[in-house]
Amino acid sequence: NMQAADKGKEAAAEDAFELAGVRELRLDYRGARDCYEQATRLEPQSGAYLNKLGVSWASLGDLKMAIGCYTRALDIDIAAHGAGHRNAAAYYNNIGAAWASLGNPKKAIECFTKALEIDIAADGNKNPNAAIRYNNMGLSWNALGDPEKALDCFTKALDIDLAVHGAGHPDVAVDYNNIGGAWEALDDSGKAMDCYIKALDIDLAAYGARHPKVALRYNNIGFTWNALGDAHKAIECFAKALDVDLAVYGARHPDVAIDCNNIGAAWHVLGDLKKAADYYAKALDIFEKAYGAGHPHVGNLRAKLEKLSKERVA
Repeated sequence: NMQAADKGKEAAAEDAFELAGVRELRLDYRGARDCYEQATRLEPQSGAYLNKLGVSWASLGDLKMAIGCYTRALDIDIAAHGAGHRNAAAYYNNIGAAWASLGNPKKAIECFTKALEIDIAADGNKNPNAAIRYNNMGLSWNALGDPEKALDCFTKALDIDLAVHGAGHPDVAVDYNNIGGAWEALDDSGKAMDCYIKALDIDLAAYGARHPKVALRYNNIGFTWNALGDAHKAIECFAKALDVDLAVYGARHPDVAIDCNNIGAAWHVLGDLKKAADYYAKALDIFEKAYGAGHPHVGNLRAKLEKLSKERVA
């Protein structure tokens, strides 16, 4: 019975998809990817499954595979619903994000622009998705070395989010955070710091002290103290971020590794090579266990530790 077989496949695909989510929560990213692959093999015409498989590949550092999945999801969606469908905007956005991570911000901006056009046509100028696209375009303009254009995009995002959500909303904190990054790129660390502190205040009020977004804000304030030449204050901020991430995720999470890496880099600047090496080694251990030896973060940290050991010998 063909119908029963199809129903069985559908149910098995759903089970694999749900198991992938469980594995992600357990920080088993490779196991999650395998389950998403199983779901897409059973239901190859599911754009949602392909999209999640793409996200999974991206988290494991294989962005070309991610783009392949997002593009297949996009093609399926366009065939089913036409080119102006909201899902297509989400897939263009993900393709853009992958190109941005691959260091191709021009291609990223093309994709984000397509996503933005669909969102505006579907929901008008003042909608939260349009703000997300402006933010992503701004990040790519920053990467292209044009922080003025980035600032323009981030300010548009802020205007939308203030109009839609009001001043105390976490999306407004994201906008301030991004505006801070643009000021940082324009060498105005004072204005950057003001924006990062606004973002932190909003997130503390919205989420409380133990939230990943709060850790992110502490990290950015830390980078700004670094830029202002105060590595000790930077370490204080990075240590606060580490405390938050340890409380939220436990010791094996990649965000904890990022915090350790940041603290290591600040101690490196201060010339304490032993402390720097200790923190880099902690970060390396977490990344290797989470992602495997071939991930770019693992290679990057190995190179840092090698450089440090040469400095310590010298």
